[in-house]
Amino acid sequence: MMHGYWDDRWFRGWNDPWWTAGGWVMMIGMVVLTVAVVVLVISALRQWPRLSAQAATRSVPGMAAAPQAAAAPPAPPAPAESPLDIARRRYAAGEIDRDTYLQLVADLSGQTTGSAGQA
Repeated sequence: MMHGYWDDRWFRGWNDPWWTAGGWVMMIGMVVLTVAVVVLVISALRQWPRLSAQAATRSVPGMAAAPQAAAAPPAPPAPAESPLDIARRRYAAGEIDRDTYLQLVADLSGQTTGSAGQA
């Protein structure tokens, strides 16, 4: 007996032999495809900052290159502190008293104080 679109040939429900084999395969395929698209989108979003940085540094033929910030020259090495500078710094910090400072200055400059020369 024919019932139009809902004829038994067109709609058989869960009892359809095509649904039991091909339907499950198609459903699993759609899940795999959905997961693959989600993974690709997440991967693309994670790569975005690195790709943007590379694109900003790459020159395009026919376009003027973007001005690059000049790298700062390396700082010159700090000069080594002389012994007199060390004595001044220690005296200023209060690590040594005045007499010790004067004695160090005299010893380092090759002079002798009156009390040091008399023994």
